[in-house]
Amino acid sequence: MSRQFNWGRGTWTFGQRIYVLGILNLTPDSFSDGHPANLDPEVILERARQMVEDGVDGFDVGAESTRPGYRPVPWQEEWDRLQTVLPRLREAFSHLPISVDTQKAEVAERALAAGADIINDVTGFTRPEMVAVAQASRAGLILMFNQDTVFPPGTVTIHHLTAFFQDQLDRMQAAGIAPDRILIDPGLGFSYRGDDNWRILQDLAHLKGFGAGLLVGHSRKSFLGQVTGHAQPTDRDPATAALTAVVGTLGADVVRVHRVDWNRDAARVAEAWRQH
Repeated sequence: MSRQFNWGRGTWTFGQRIYVLGILNLTPDSFSDGHPANLDPEVILERARQMVEDGVDGFDVGAESTRPGYRPVPWQEEWDRLQTVLPRLREAFSHLPISVDTQKAEVAERALAAGADIINDVTGFTRPEMVAVAQASRAGLILMFNQDTVFPPGTVTIHHLTAFFQDQLDRMQAAGIAPDRILIDPGLGFSYRGDDNWRILQDLAHLKGFGAGLLVGHSRKSFLGQVTGHAQPTDRDPATAALTAVVGTLGADVVRVHRVDWNRDAARVAEAWRQH
């Protein structure tokens, strides 16, 4: 039987196809493209239209930056940013799922009521109030590894991730939330130091046995800058696309990226690799 991701109004079927989730930042301080223009709904809608032309499968909309050293945004401010854009995205692109990147139950609940299909929680649904929002909905969920522990360089292993995901999926199952509503995300760049990102990527296939889909969010991350020498995040798009092809051959079901066109092509390369 094919593995699936049910996101409320629709389903993604995994196997041969790799899905591309396009990042839309409504934040002036994002690490990748922070700018006051990100608060302009017309700018965001135009980016979304370009992503659709480039072959995006869905949007991931965030109104609070989670870059290193980020400034937490009060939930009302985060929601104020979202509510200027979310209904218009829903109306303009009714056939595509919309994910909202938030760790606040107040925002998640309102986003779902306004038409969001997926909640992307960088704290991995470790907070009871976020589980309660998920339990009361039919939404898809993105559950990210982001332990509070600061691991010493070179100590994070795939076993930390498998233990975390098994524990969280068991808790979700106890709340009546099936694995086919969940994407797990190794959280590259969040809890890692040193070469941990590369070590986890080499063991990525170990995250395929949970019954949940596997999402990789590597776009423009600093560990790619360390390899390429590019300090500017937007200059890391070629490296991002290269890694999309790699993680696609290793079993990623979804990639979360800023630039859709190059990554859609890279995903097609990985899809051809899988088929042959």
